Amino acid sequence: MQKLTMEHASGLHRYWTPSTIMTPQPPSSITKPDRKAANLKQGTVLLEFPAAPEMENPLNGEYYMRGGICWPLTPMSPNGIAAGFAVMVGLNVKSQGCIVFDEHDFVVIDNITDDTSSKIINVGAGSFFNRCWSDFFADTYHIVQPDAVHRPYMLDCIRSKSVQPKPHFIAVPGETEDTCERKIWEAMAAGRLKYKRGGMVATALDLRRIQRGNNPGRVVVALGAALTGISLYPPRRT
Repeated sequence: MQKLTMEHASGLHRYWTPSTIMTPQPPSSITKPDRKAANLKQGTVLLEFPAAPEMENPLNGEYYMRGGICWPLTPMSPNGIAAGFAVMVGLNVKSQGCIVFDEHDFVVIDNITDDTSSKIINVGAGSFFNRCWSDFFADTYHIVQPDAVHRPYMLDCIRSKSVQPKPHFIAVPGETEDTCERKIWEAMAAGRLKYKRGGMVATALDLRRIQRGNNPGRVVVALGAALTGISLYPPRRT
């Protein structure tokens, strides 16, 4: 029987794998573990993922979970509304490789719905925060945007009745929206970054390689914030 590789098991790919730029997928967990157990002493979580009978999923392991947030920025999204982006990244403690486990497009904190149909008009970040806690026991996010941008959204999170538990935000000192992407390319060069084929992160990085410039975009900023934060504040070692 063929042994499952990470690509077979989860649809993830390394950055150098040829890919076609695709329409971003709806917000969803890229791969969800079957079981999880928090290691409070180490600040990590043991994750076990679905696998074929009598086989072990190669994603199984101990992870240090940290997210990255880019609060809504211009340029505007296609519908004319400034949009933000969030990722949840797991650092495999053994391999030291990073996997983008979840990615999420958002506009506000709490979903905005139509009064008549109850249809979601603008997607909030709150569902992402709750999902990351439910799936990975993850509640910590790095940011690189200035406090004047971050504070209003942080206060919205505190006031929100639907966001539970409340996320923790850690600023990455000395980094900005224009500089934090360096850690992305370093991780790629070392073969230590994986993400969903055809997902929003894959699409944004494909475009970023082609369209270099001063504005890295919200997806790159969110991922750069997460990876830079993980590098600056690594897991505890005992």
